[in-house]
Amino acid sequence: MNRLRTLLTLVRKEFALFRRDRAALPLTFLIPAGLIFIFGEIFGLRNPDSAPGGIPVAAVNHSDQPAAARIVEALAKDPALDLGTGEQTESADEALRELIRQNRLRFAVILSPGESSGVLRGVHLRVLGNPRNAVETQTFHAVLQRAVLAGLPELLGAPDAGDAGRSTFLSRLVKVENEQVTGSEVKAPSAASVVGGWAVMFLLFSLTISSTSIFDEKKAGLYQRMLSGSVTRSQLVLGKFCWGMLLGIVQLLTLFFTGQFLFGLDITGRLPLLLPVCIAASAACTAFGMLIASVTSSAESARSLATFLILVMSALGGAWFPVSLMPEFIQQIAKVTIVFWTMEGFTGVLWAGHSAREILPCLAVLSGTAIAVMLAALWRFRRARAFE
Repeated sequence: MNRLRTLLTLVRKEFALFRRDRAALPLTFLIPAGLIFIFGEIFGLRNPDSAPGGIPVAAVNHSDQPAAARIVEALAKDPALDLGTGEQTESADEALRELIRQNRLRFAVILSPGESSGVLRGVHLRVLGNPRNAVETQTFHAVLQRAVLAGLPELLGAPDAGDAGRSTFLSRLVKVENEQVTGSEVKAPSAASVVGGWAVMFLLFSLTISSTSIFDEKKAGLYQRMLSGSVTRSQLVLGKFCWGMLLGIVQLLTLFFTGQFLFGLDITGRLPLLLPVCIAASAACTAFGMLIASVTSSAESARSLATFLILVMSALGGAWFPVSLMPEFIQQIAKVTIVFWTMEGFTGVLWAGHSAREILPCLAVLSGTAIAVMLAALWRFRRARAFE
């Protein structure tokens, strides 16, 4: 009985420590529950009509074949695609390429009359693409193949000889020509999004931890000694901000050069444009960490809140999987996250080969976010007791 009583006492002690730990409860229950809710919404678990879908695709039909119309119809019905039908003119081709370069479309399917096989006329498919993400690319080509295989044999009056015979028959009647509009010179197509996604997530974590070190320095009495001299609160905050920016820039460049060594990313050749994106992203992420520190009362609560927000932003902003595969309302929410615009900047430079003018919107959003969030953090620090 004494041993059992001792064991129960130790369990009650652990429960009391757990209850007093402000970070333990959110990390154990609230954050996992919140992420389950978010992923459930993304994958349409509560509402099947809002399931993932929406890879932006265009289809232009220059053929009078019923088979071509059936392919477009099958593409339009598939929930994985967000299909728009382009103008029925040859001049639309370059317009489609420009939409792909601007990242407003991922793929475009242009159908025209193909070669004849006996009494049957074939269909020629030209696929213009921006395969910036492996998941999107594989999903699109699977949908396209399914549309072709499901519709053409019956519409062309061909015998159904099973999958093998159907594929052989279709290969004679359906010619598919692929043109990669952007990223054709990139050695590692998926590395830009993979390295960029993980880089920005860990950037947020490291800079938030750096910012919340304010609480540790306060306990050590550093701020009381500095504030008793000529240093002001604003200078303390800005000093922490500048250090975070420098740390973030070095971290991002280290990770990207690691990606160049491991996966063949062209970092050296794109460094003049990549560096401004890294600076803007570091500024925005550091400001985020400073704001978290300004609205919380301890390092534990700050890191708990930051962990939740960083995981949410990473999931919604495209660091883990493509934003285009999320429901429409989630895609709109994603555009207010730091991760989304950082990913757009990284993939624009490393994958699409964007010019300085083309990455200006990302730089403007990240820089504006950094300024606005940092001003809010400064205002909050002036009224809080973080430095007392």
